[in-house]
Amino acid sequence: MPGGRTVEHFQSSDLRMLYDFIHSLASEFSVEMLCAVLEVSRTAYYRYQRGASYQLSAAKEENKQLVEKVFGEHKRRYGNPGPPVRSDCGRVTGTRA
Repeated sequence: MPGGRTVEHFQSSDLRMLYDFIHSLASEFSVEMLCAVLEVSRTAYYRYQRGASYQLSAAKEENKQLVEKVFGEHKRRYGNPGPPVRSDCGRVTGTRA
């Protein structure tokens, strides 16, 4: 992509424009080739064509909200808290905060 921008950095409106562009050229070029050149997943393109993209199910929306809540409760951090903290005598006394 120009400027090193990949599909992961596109907003949903940008992707919709790409999908519409692919659709407009699909009679002249293969969808496979267009998707490859534009670095767009063919599966995502066809899901969009079926109207399945960008529609979260109620369960997925609920899970998304739960993940955001827990992430916020943990000071917006994720992953391992780090190696154990050692006291002066070399014994493990706990983990870093």
